[in-house]
Amino acid sequence: MSTIKNLAATMSSLSQLQGTCNTLELQLFSKLSKLDAVLNSEGEKVTEATFDDFNGDPNKLGKLKITEGGSESAWIKEVKTNVSIS
Repeated sequence: MSTIKNLAATMSSLSQLQGTCNTLELQLFSKLSKLDAVLNSEGEKVTEATFDDFNGDPNKLGKLKITEGGSESAWIKEVKTNVSIS
């Protein structure tokens, strides 16, 4: 099962986005699988972060890297930015 969290479009950097997603991985005990810069039902910019259930080693959670470029997207300072998750 997947969980989607809407993250603010005002993230100040990829580093802040990465820290937020790593924290959510630990809280949700789920792995980040997708980021998508979208408009929510109210027309506000949000980054949809999709987390998938995780049954592996808990020490592997909270260690993802998010870098610029790639097929995923996120709002950074309200600018749509292509990103990669690894």
